[in-house]
Amino acid sequence: MFYKTQARPDHNGNNEDELLVIGVGLPRTGTTSLCQALSHLLQGTCFHGSRLPNLRDEEYDFWLRALGKYNTDTRPTINEWREIFRGEKACMDLPSILFYKELMLAFPSVSKAFTIYR
Repeated sequence: MFYKTQARPDHNGNNEDELLVIGVGLPRTGTTSLCQALSHLLQGTCFHGSRLPNLRDEEYDFWLRALGKYNTDTRPTINEWREIFRGEKACMDLPSILFYKELMLAFPSVSKAFTIYR
């Protein structure tokens, strides 16, 4: 089952886990299947928008702040991006596709972000 393979990893402070792939394809273009394949190939988890219903309150707050839903000019810092994606090897789907430029700055090991077209 998809949700079992996409469980949020424990935050163990291991900095060698880096986001390696950023998929910026539109939803409903095979992102779920590709996320599962990347999880297998990269031997780690892939953040996918389908995980949103299971986020913790502080993760919701992070995404709402990133989306500008709070009346504040404070956007997430590079360190906050690194923290929210700690333990992830890849990301796909909304809301991460809206922030691929910020993610590429926070994770310099990502050489390219790619799109998926049907």
